Order: sequence, then C-alpha cells, then structure tokens
Amino acid sequence: MKIALLTTGYFPEYHGASLRVDGLARGLYAHGHEVFIFTPGRTLKKERLKYCTVYRLPLRRSFLANLVEKYAKFHLLRYFCFLKHLRWLIKEEGIELIHTRQPLDLFLVGRKIQQEFALPWATEAHKLLSVTDFESGTMSRYHKNLLLWIERRLMNKSNLVVTMTASGKKTLQHYGIHVPLVIVPNASQLSLTKPGPHPFHGKRYILYAGTLREVEGLDHLLSAFSEIHKTMPELTLLMIGGGDVEKYKRMTLRLGLNNHVIFLGEVDYHTLASYYAHADLFVYPRKDVTYHHDIIGLKVYDALSMELPLVTSDVGETAELLRKHHLGKLSRPEDDHDFARCVLALLKNKKEYAVLRKNARQLTKNFCWESSCETLSAAYQKLFRSHK
Repeated sequence: MKIALLTTGYFPEYHGASLRVDGLARGLYAHGHEVFIFTPGRTLKKERLKYCTVYRLPLRRSFLANLVEKYAKFHLLRYFCFLKHLRWLIKEEGIELIHTRQPLDLFLVGRKIQQEFALPWATEAHKLLSVTDFESGTMSRYHKNLLLWIERRLMNKSNLVVTMTASGKKTLQHYGIHVPLVIVPNASQLSLTKPGPHPFHGKRYILYAGTLREVEGLDHLLSAFSEIHKTMPELTLLMIGGGDVEKYKRMTLRLGLNNHVIFLGEVDYHTLASYYAHADLFVYPRKDVTYHHDIIGLKVYDALSMELPLVTSDVGETAELLRKHHLGKLSRPEDDHDFARCVLALLKNKKEYAVLRKNARQLTKNFCWESSCETLSAAYQKLFRSHK
C-alpha cells in the first residue's frame, strides 16, 4: 500500500515529530508498504531514501502565521501549501492512504483529501492540544472548550486515530473520540548507531534530552540538580534539545549552576547516541498532567536502548513501564527534594544500578519500529480493503 505521512517537520530537524515519523516509515516499510513523507521545506524537493520517499513542500516563513498557530493550533500558510501540492502529488504517486499528524491544519488537509479523493484518512494524536495547554496554564477554559470541540470534530471525521498508549486511548475516548483507535507505541533507533568515544573524556554526567519547555518539568530538574550538586559536586547535568533554552540558562545562572549545567541545543541523532551511551542516568522529572500520563516519549526508549537507567516522576504509563520491568527509580511528582534523593540513591548503589542496566539490555530488542508498527500495518490494510 502507498501511504502518505504528513508532518510539520523532518530531518535534519531532530525532534519528536521527525523521529517518530521516521520510525513509522521504517516500521511500515518493514511490513511491505511504500511510504511517502510530506514535510515543509524551502523549495519543492524529492528525496529517495531506502525506506521512504520524502517530499519537501515550499513553505514561506511568516511571523504572523506562527503567532496565530500558537493560539489557534492552525498554520494557515502551511495548510494552503500542503493542500496545493498534495492535490497533484497524490495522483503523481498513486497514494492510497493518508496519515496526518497534529496540529489542526494538517488534520484539515487530511479531511479535504479524504473528501476530494475518496481516500481513507488516519489522524495521529498522542494528546489533545486544548487539554495540554489548559493544564499547563497557557490557555483559558473558554479557549480550551472551543479548541477541544474543533479537535474532536475533525478527529471524528477521520477513519482511524493513531495514539501511543492504552492510557492515551482512554483519554481520547473520554473526551468524545468515537472512531476506531489504534495504539502504536514509540520505539528507538539509537541501537542502529554505534556510539563514539566519551564526549567529556571520562567526566561524569547525567542527561536530559528532548524539547526544553514548561510542560516537561525542567524547572524541577534544575532545582533538584542544585541539591544533587551539593553532595556530588563532580557531577554535570547535560541538557540536549531546542526550545526555551535561554529561559533555562537564566534559571541555571540564578541557581549558581552555570559552570555545572551544559546546554548543547539540538544534536543530530548519530551524535546523540554517544551522549546517551556515556551518561550515568537519564533524568526526567515530569509534571503530573494528562499529557504525561498518556505518553511514553521517544527519549525513554532511547535511554533504554542504550542501557541507561532512568529517574523520573511516578506518573502514568512511563512510571508503569519502569516499575514493571525495574528500569529506574520513581520520585513523587513535582517534589524536587525527592527527585534529588532518588538520583543520589541510585548513583551510590552500584549493585542496583547494574541490575537496572541488565534489565534494560534484556528489553531492548522489544523496542523496535517493525514490531511497533505491526498492528498499524494490519489496521491500515483492513481500512483500505473496507474503504474500497
């Protein structure tokens, strides 16, 4: 089957969207599908990879459109760009099914293609944008209810919704999503990359990698590290990822940690493997919000694929994974002191640390995109047959 994946970003941008889309492409290709990735670019460009074809669609930059998207979750220029080019590329490539990720402009593109070409259309949603922003305090209740109504209406027009976990599926159903839902968990590609030498010549460090933003609880991480540093002054905190980097640099300065916290910004995936491989721990103090209950992020699977134990908050599906397989320590949510205690306890207990690494090593083979996409492939084939 020829499947189109629509996304807001792809390599060389290294973030959750590009990594998951690439993983889905690899997984679907392994099950015999021909995959096309459509993503914004500067000029119209076609790239052939082993496991997919990438189309970069020319999108003009616009500060105003970006600002509107922040509040409306809809990028007007991206909507017209995708719709314009997909109308001929679908015919050109013989696309048989369309899969759109968030935000709402891509959902609406999927709906238009579904109507105009009579193609099956699947949406992908690991969170409700309205609920996530409301719980993080960046959206009013009225704004949330309006946006939720739009999200729900669009998703229920699709033929299938893809989400990440059983908890995420229950949340979507709770908020009124009644079309079939398919669970496609994350996986990791880091195991495909051979790590390089120690990036800091043997210096000990703990690691966070991912987008630097409010919902991730990074203020709690820095506060906890301030306490950890008093006991282990030789330890460095390494933070990798784009986002609100300057905000967290200022917080680091206020805490007097500017010589002990390193911000690397975005790092390509091949280099990232080295940072994971030589870290002591992956640290991730998540906030107790619906978003964190319902997902297990790529960063978790990346850490486990490199046999790296985790310290995170006792919240949702991630906590259940760690608890079930004994892969790390869990702290009370949004409790900086307890998070620091867990980190120090694990770094000092060499016997427990070795057991955690062994447990991660035994599970790594289960976290691959081919097995993750097996259910998705079957669901798409069933949907395609019924749609015909």
